[in-house]
Amino acid sequence: MASLISSTEITSYTGIVADYFDTFKRDIVIYKQPIANVTTTSDVLAGYGNTSAESIVEYTVVSGVYPAKIRHGRDQKNTVTNDTKTRLPAGTVRILVEEDCYNFIKQGKTENIVVDNVTFNQIDDEAPKNFLGRKYYAFILNRTD
Repeated sequence: MASLISSTEITSYTGIVADYFDTFKRDIVIYKQPIANVTTTSDVLAGYGNTSAESIVEYTVVSGVYPAKIRHGRDQKNTVTNDTKTRLPAGTVRILVEEDCYNFIKQGKTENIVVDNVTFNQIDDEAPKNFLGRKYYAFILNRTD
């Protein structure tokens, strides 16, 4: 099937979109469910059997830092975003991320996402955005602070 856009133009246009993302991206921190490391002490008190052994639980933080294009409503009032014409309620943000960040968010349980030192929870599934083969993913986040 013939294309209305040549491969040279596609490369140029997707490069512009990538440059736009790179220009306005900021780092976000994604926190996953921590990993519990349980160790049992071997100190058994006489007369109590193995029930006196103490279990110590230590948690390992699982997090990742990824670039995202962030869209806040102005002063966090109800506003309509220009790029999607969807309403962002007060206390929410829309993030646009690349595939590696999308995979990290979708793998396992995401506890929260920190954007500009403010904690958010994911409130919707991803909305894939495809521009001539270049993929991004949009998520709406709700403020928890």
